[in-house]
Amino acid sequence: MAEKHNLRYFSGKICSMLKEKGTSSYNEIADTLVNDYFDSISETLSEEKQVQTEANIRRRAYDAINVLIAMNIIMKDNREIHWIGLPASSLSECRRLEEERVQTVDRLNHKSEQVKELIIQLVAYKRLIELNRERERVFGKPSEENTLKIPYMILDTPKQAVVDCTSSEDKSEYWLSFSHPFGLYEDVEVLKRLGLSLGLEKNDVSPGNVAFVKSSLPSALRFYINDEDEDGDQEHATLILLFVKSSVDHVVNWILGGMNQPGLESQLVSQLSYRMAHIKWAKMMAEMKVEPKRFIPALLMGKVVERSKIGLQQLPCVHVRVQQNDFYKHTKKYHPILTDFWALDGDVNSQLGDTVLIRPAKEEDKPNERVQHRVDRIVFKHGVLIDPVTKKRVIQHDFVEDLELRQRLLDDIVVEPRNLAEEPSFDRQKEIQQERLKKHKGL
Repeated sequence: MAEKHNLRYFSGKICSMLKEKGTSSYNEIADTLVNDYFDSISETLSEEKQVQTEANIRRRAYDAINVLIAMNIIMKDNREIHWIGLPASSLSECRRLEEERVQTVDRLNHKSEQVKELIIQLVAYKRLIELNRERERVFGKPSEENTLKIPYMILDTPKQAVVDCTSSEDKSEYWLSFSHPFGLYEDVEVLKRLGLSLGLEKNDVSPGNVAFVKSSLPSALRFYINDEDEDGDQEHATLILLFVKSSVDHVVNWILGGMNQPGLESQLVSQLSYRMAHIKWAKMMAEMKVEPKRFIPALLMGKVVERSKIGLQQLPCVHVRVQQNDFYKHTKKYHPILTDFWALDGDVNSQLGDTVLIRPAKEEDKPNERVQHRVDRIVFKHGVLIDPVTKKRVIQHDFVEDLELRQRLLDDIVVEPRNLAEEPSFDRQKEIQQERLKKHKGL
C-alpha cells in the first residue's frame, strides 16, 4: 500500500465523505475507499495481493471510524454513521463570532435608518394635519377637486418637454414617455421639501419646533429627540438613531398606502409604538454580539426511541422523538410533525418507550453540536402510564382494569371452563354483578 495511504489519510477521506453526505454506513465507506485506492494506482496487482490490500483498507477504515467516534466527530447509530462536525478551535470560533457581530451591526444600522425615516414621516404627517386644520378653521373645508389625497407621486419635467401618456381601459395602468429627463417624487419627499419634516432629516430642528416634534411622538418615543448638544445648550435638536431588530417594511407600506383611512393618527402612532417595543431587546442583542438563529422552547416532551453512548467518556444519551404542531399557511391549519432531538441522560436513566421532558443543556455540558439537550425528568414510564382524565393505569393502549377483566373472562372460558348446567340464572348473575360493583365502590 502506498506510503500516503495511512490512518490519517483515511480519516480525512471519511470526514470529507460524511461531511458531504451526512449519513453513510461502514460497508459504503469501506467500498468507496477500496475503489478510490485501486483507481489511484497504475500498477497491476495479483489476485492475492488485491485481496490482502482490500482487507488492509477495510481494517484501517474501521480503525479510523472508531477514532473519529471517540473524538466526537462522527456518531454511530446502529449500522448508520452520522456526521457531527469538527471541533472548532478558539481562534476560528472568535473569527466566526466577529463576522456575525459585524453582520448583525450592519443589519441593525440599516433598521435604524428605517426607524429614522418612519419618525420623520410621522412628524411630517402630523405637521400637515395641523396646517390643514388651521386652514379649515380660517377658509373652511376645501372642495373635492382642490384636495390631493395621500399617497401620490409627482412627475417633474422641463416646460419644453413632451409627455405622451397612455392608459388601459380600466385606468389601472399607465404608459408614459418623455422627451427630456424627468424626476419622480413621492408624497413624503414633497412634504420634506415643503419643510414639514421640520429639519429632522438633517438633524437640525430649531428650538421653536422641538416641543411640536416631541408632542407628535408617543411618550415612549420622545426620548429619541435629543434637545441638548454636548455643552447642554438647547440650540438644535437631533434624532437619536437606535437599532430595531424587527422588520418595519410593512409599516412603511401601510403608511404610504393607508393615509385616507379614518383614525389615521392613532393607527399610525400605534404602528410605530408597536415597532419601537423591540428597542430594548435589540440593544441587548447588540451587546451580546451574537444574533440567535432561532428560538427553542424551554421544555419539550417526547418519547425515547433509542439509547446510546458517545465520546471517550461514554456519556449516556437518548434519542427523543417530539411531536410538534406546524402551521400551514395554505390550509390555515396546524399539522403534527415529528422532530428528533438528542439529549444527555445522566441521572434520570430513562428507558426505551418512556415519555420524558427535555430542556436545552448548558454550553459547557454539550459534548458536540448534535446533542443540544438534556433529560429533565420522566413523565410516563413505558407500560405504566396514568391516564390524565380517568386517573387509571394504562398498559400500551388499554386500561389495566379492562385487561384484568378480559383475563378473567379468558380464565373462565379456557383455563377453568364452567359447566353450563350449573350456571346460575340471569337474575342471579345480575345480583352477583351488583354485589361486585358495590364491593368495588366500597358502598
